[in-house]
Amino acid sequence: MEFSTSPVISCEDGVSEINSTTGMDDIIKWWDSLSVLLKSCFTTTRVDLEVPKQDSESIIMWTVSSTADILASGDGKCRDQVMRYVADDLLGLQILLQNMEEGNNIGTKKRESISKVLRELVNPKHGKLRATIINQGIELNYLPKSIKILKDLLRHSSNCKIPEEMEIVESTIVNFLWFLSAIATNDSSFARHVRDMLKVKFFHSEVYKKIFFAKSASHYPLLKILRQLSKNDDTASILGKEGVMTTIRKSFSLVGTTPGGKLLIIMDILSQLTKKKTNSTRFQKAGLLVKVMQVFSNWELWRGQGLLRLSKFLISTYNHVARTPSGRKAIIKCDAILQIRKFCDACPSERSFDEVLMRISGLVATCYHKDILPLDKVESPIVFQVPDAVMKVQDCGSSSDDEGSDDGDEDDDKSDDNGSDDDVASSDDSGDKDKNNDNQSSDDDMEPLKVRSKLKLSTRRSSTGDHQQSLPSNMQRQSISSQDSKLDSYKKFFTEFEVTKNGLFHRKVTETKSTPMAMSLASLVDENLNETSKPKGIPRSEHKYSWITDNKDCEYVYWTSITELRRQYSIVANSINHVAPFVKIPYPDFAFAYSQKSVENMLPTTDRALLRSKIISYISRTVGGESFKPKVIYSLDSLLTNTEENSSAKQKPLRNRDEKEIGNYNKRLGLEFESRFESGNLRKAIQVGERDYDLLITSDVNSRHHNQWFYFQVSNTVNDKMYTFNIINCTKTNSLFNYGMQPLYYSVTDATKGKAGWQRSGHSICYYKNGYKCATSKKRNCSKVYHTLSFSLSFAHKGDIVYIAYHLPYPYTRLMVELNAMLKASESRDDIIVKYDTLCQSLNKNEVPLLTITSQLDERSVNTREIIFLTSRVHPGESNANWVMKGILEFLLFGKTSHVQALLKKYVFKIVPMLNVEGVINGCHRCGLTSEDLNRCWKMPSEILHPTIFHTKMLIEYCCKILNLTPALYCDLHGHSRRKNCFFYGCSFSKSWQNKDKLELDDSKCLLSLPESMDRISSAFCLSYCNYDVRKSRETTARVAVWRDYRIPRSYTLECSYCGFDRGQFKGIAFGTNHLLEIGKDLCKSCLEL
Repeated sequence: MEFSTSPVISCEDGVSEINSTTGMDDIIKWWDSLSVLLKSCFTTTRVDLEVPKQDSESIIMWTVSSTADILASGDGKCRDQVMRYVADDLLGLQILLQNMEEGNNIGTKKRESISKVLRELVNPKHGKLRATIINQGIELNYLPKSIKILKDLLRHSSNCKIPEEMEIVESTIVNFLWFLSAIATNDSSFARHVRDMLKVKFFHSEVYKKIFFAKSASHYPLLKILRQLSKNDDTASILGKEGVMTTIRKSFSLVGTTPGGKLLIIMDILSQLTKKKTNSTRFQKAGLLVKVMQVFSNWELWRGQGLLRLSKFLISTYNHVARTPSGRKAIIKCDAILQIRKFCDACPSERSFDEVLMRISGLVATCYHKDILPLDKVESPIVFQVPDAVMKVQDCGSSSDDEGSDDGDEDDDKSDDNGSDDDVASSDDSGDKDKNNDNQSSDDDMEPLKVRSKLKLSTRRSSTGDHQQSLPSNMQRQSISSQDSKLDSYKKFFTEFEVTKNGLFHRKVTETKSTPMAMSLASLVDENLNETSKPKGIPRSEHKYSWITDNKDCEYVYWTSITELRRQYSIVANSINHVAPFVKIPYPDFAFAYSQKSVENMLPTTDRALLRSKIISYISRTVGGESFKPKVIYSLDSLLTNTEENSSAKQKPLRNRDEKEIGNYNKRLGLEFESRFESGNLRKAIQVGERDYDLLITSDVNSRHHNQWFYFQVSNTVNDKMYTFNIINCTKTNSLFNYGMQPLYYSVTDATKGKAGWQRSGHSICYYKNGYKCATSKKRNCSKVYHTLSFSLSFAHKGDIVYIAYHLPYPYTRLMVELNAMLKASESRDDIIVKYDTLCQSLNKNEVPLLTITSQLDERSVNTREIIFLTSRVHPGESNANWVMKGILEFLLFGKTSHVQALLKKYVFKIVPMLNVEGVINGCHRCGLTSEDLNRCWKMPSEILHPTIFHTKMLIEYCCKILNLTPALYCDLHGHSRRKNCFFYGCSFSKSWQNKDKLELDDSKCLLSLPESMDRISSAFCLSYCNYDVRKSRETTARVAVWRDYRIPRSYTLECSYCGFDRGQFKGIAFGTNHLLEIGKDLCKSCLEL
């Protein structure tokens, strides 16, 4: 036998050789070593086998044959020894492929033996060693070799005249196809490489057609290879042109309809191929729709995972075909929908089949033209014309709607900030998830912000009726790095560190501040609190619950008259700037509502039977037709285009008349809705049944997505009747509403009877995928769909006015009024410094407050006092963050324990209680007025587009660069929609995505001190949920940007669940205002242990 010393791998198709061919001495040495190993194996197993002692070729022939026998049927120990020897390095597999490539030079029998060895090497029973062999094959650039070997084998087969030799060659082909299919299945680049080598036609016409129909043993490997080719769009298109649909139709005749793995692979191939619209058409023309129905008609014979995979492949194929009018018509005409309905009625009860039912609902909606939301356009009807920032926003933008809080509560992957946990498994399968959240820093529909504004602030209406506002456009974007010269302007925010002319430190900063609350908000209130200008519509009832809690550490009664407070609320509410016109002040916020009960239990996890019944009911209703003619009850779009009503709304002062209007009932009307108030969010209400309503919530301003937060009013209620509300345009893939969370409910009638407060309510709550196609992306053929939140409510009072919310609201007006009350109450204290500043103006010219709280400073303490920065509510829908902040402020200002005194002597607190005031005012969930997630703008914020982020970051920069004080702590408060309990996200060098970060050592004591302290102090805190990963997609968040730019080791996000607790003292309890206030207090106490 002669061995080649020149490269053997063909380069004919432009694929260059990357591995030199092994020389003769190395090959002989390798075979000799393997023969010695085989001899020892045979000796161990006491097999009497004659070993040739002639030339090297005879030894190699014996070795190859023996290796194949041992791998196929030898005992486990010997088989593993041989596998390890071959898998030890690339040499073994390279020699085997090289010998296969030498063709007739090595003999037909020997070639067959080598093919058996190759097949056995990738046999699944070999586990990890098999994976090693497959990886080696990919590394060896196996494809050019394999194509050359297949060509040679096919040529040999066609020229072979002797039946025995023909049988050997065919066996060799089948064995080699098994080897090739195993590597191709694990090679993500297989289809692309085949395409680049122009060999798609070769695999389809020369290999598949000739072998599949001639040799049944080749079915599995050939189908696996075809499946890999069909997963690539380009190769799928080529296969379609080459007549693959006809080939598959013929394949059905060989495979039959009996349940088995071959059928599953064929169904998978069809689900992949039909992703291309042209292939969907070819699918219909080839008559495959009938064939597929024949396969599924025997679904009762399938079991377990086989049935699950079959149904998924089938529904995916139907969904692809239904994208064309002819496809939808064909599916309905051939009764495929009726077949699917029968499957739904008898669908197995396993949880995994719930996803199949959701996909079926989407198919049905598409076929019956009910897959588009009942909106003229998906974009928010509320439009704000942003100023010109000159440069396109960089590293900013909203995260996609499949994130997870902090840093992004809308991620679905199991990452640090995405918030997924064991409780909430996404309702989407892996195919619908984002594979890597690092690509979620910007939206698909984000476009460069364009110059559209005027020089003067004005309110106007567009030709389409959208409510719009414009701002000055002669503004330039400036980066943080270019602001060093402006740092001195932030000196006014740190006057507590300055020395007066007398050499003394300011004793009372509130007396010397330049823009005190008393000169802005309070003066506005005082000027209007006279007899001639009393606000009307102030609730009469006195609700002591609003300011009295069981917290003994704090004195919360920092106001004397609720009537005066409500008057202040009315004046401030009429003074803020908002984009869409408001028509009233919401009663719960006017009443400064808290949770009605101190303890409310979470609901059990949603009964899957309920979930299924909702989906099947929707499918039946869609196929069978609507028995109730839908009727639009409320439309924000129509109201915004009603010029007369908008003009009237602008002229009237905002007030609340709910107490006068309760009890009014019109039996000729159904429920009435309203959301045109601060933080309100409801876009459309459609009555679809006697007491069933489909609701659509408004996307964030200037956006087409982030549909999660809702807050609206319902009136004209009937008592003791069950109403069902379906919010049909939710964009998150799963929700805590499936795991015990309930909507918030506030009854005005109850409030007038002394039972005031928010309470969790709702029955038959479930969150599931519906059939409406998701329009949050401009990508073509986007397969995502919206989700429905369905819940039922019964009202206790006839003619009641009820407010329903996603979570406990905390609007901007309430913050400003309560801050004013707190500051006034703290003026009599000489032991602490309390300073109010206006950090900046928001985009729509609303005041952004900054608070400074500490004890009095002297010459000795000024050099030792550290600074803590606290921020909150960067995401407007995370109202629970403001409740925690309220607890912090009340504890620092009115706490009567030694903790407070020690805390204020140790730290200066710089607090921005609401970063995204515009989003809160206008009822957004995630963004502000620019459709950007402000927690993705911290790397390089724009002073014009992101003023609150820009100036907050500049405060920290001033502290570090001018005062030379690295803050002891930065903490950003958030809410979490995927996890329960309360926990931290932090930053660790060792868990960073950047390799250079891993070269630095973490100060574990410093990093973990606050989480461990919170774990000891707070019963609501869950230490095991804390995470310290630094992901690439989180580089522009507050937590990571502050940690990286200013080297603040204690940079955290504090997350509090929207739902409740699943462990510890409060297990099974829903979050209430008392819990959130307590967490704020506990966070302050924990800071003492830093």
